[in-house]
Amino acid sequence: MILGNNKGWMFSAVLPPADAIFELFDFPSSLTGILRYAEKEYGWDRSRRPSDNTVSAILKGKGLRSQDKLLRYLQENIPGVFLSEELVDEWMELHGSVFQRHKWKSILQGLPDVDVLDQEVAPCLQFIRDRITNEEAFQNELCPNGLRELSVDSPLSVLCRYVEFPARWLEALSRHSGDFQPLVASGEMSRSDFLDLQLCLELDFILKALAAIEKGVLTQWEGVEPDLYLRFPFLESDGLIGPILPTAIGDPLHGPYSAFLDLLSSRFSGGASRDESLSRSIPVLGEDDRDPESRRETQKDLLKKWRKGISYSSIDVMSELLERRVPNSSAKWGIQIIERCARALDRLFRRHVEYAVSHSVDGYEEVIVRAYGRYKRMA
Repeated sequence: MILGNNKGWMFSAVLPPADAIFELFDFPSSLTGILRYAEKEYGWDRSRRPSDNTVSAILKGKGLRSQDKLLRYLQENIPGVFLSEELVDEWMELHGSVFQRHKWKSILQGLPDVDVLDQEVAPCLQFIRDRITNEEAFQNELCPNGLRELSVDSPLSVLCRYVEFPARWLEALSRHSGDFQPLVASGEMSRSDFLDLQLCLELDFILKALAAIEKGVLTQWEGVEPDLYLRFPFLESDGLIGPILPTAIGDPLHGPYSAFLDLLSSRFSGGASRDESLSRSIPVLGEDDRDPESRRETQKDLLKKWRKGISYSSIDVMSELLERRVPNSSAKWGIQIIERCARALDRLFRRHVEYAVSHSVDGYEEVIVRAYGRYKRMA
């Protein structure tokens, strides 16, 4: 599948690889990418560290003369950059395995001070901590005597206790000791059924992570804008994520990013959804020097590409677009977060569609829409 380890995709359901999740959201996952992001967002002094090429070389075991300079730079900006002995041991144990908690723990340890944004990020951070705990418990059930020795006949029967399955599959799996292979062999589980099972596993983490993000963002947003739900009633009834879930698959695909653009052109702008109006708000490079016809064609082309998932708006372009659509509004901050969630979901959604088509799954449209529709808001 998309997020899991190809050799053990089921095991990644509890805690997928961090770099796969980061890539969906356009967050950097390489060390050089993270450094460049932090230097832009938090004002770290880039001149005090080795170049990007040297950092990459250090990670490959080369350029070791610059290693101390890099470590000093990291320690200056991230007091907790050095891993505890316990976490180093966990890295040694889990490196190369399907389990991922050592990487997520390292990310949590390296986060900057987020006290100011406590309400916004607290639910998501707690969700990740809970999944770290769950993965360790899951591993201990599977491999109580060490990673090299699997102690259960059916890992899926154990996994059912850590991720949510539709009731019909729980019942069917219980009849075969939690093993789906006999179901496939007997024809009781079709290709579309198997796709449904795969999506249950793959979407469990991301949909629940988005629910945690939604809870924190809405709490923070309402604190900044007390009349939030009067201005945008749908946020109270449907939340941030509900309106951007895929609802139909056709030509063109109406994916999450297209659904976000619908929100932007209608519910956040107080009018009927019209691509003509929305596209006119898209900033174009050098637009003041272009003739009107060339600018309009570029704007229309960009909107088409966004709707089809061919490309997505840059942060700077979206910021300017929102300034034009909702000027002088505190809503821009929240809308930008919805946009980032929409692009993450859209990437994943389109890859699932591509996967289903490449495997000739009949009726995949209904299966995929239903799988994403299992999203539940956090209480």
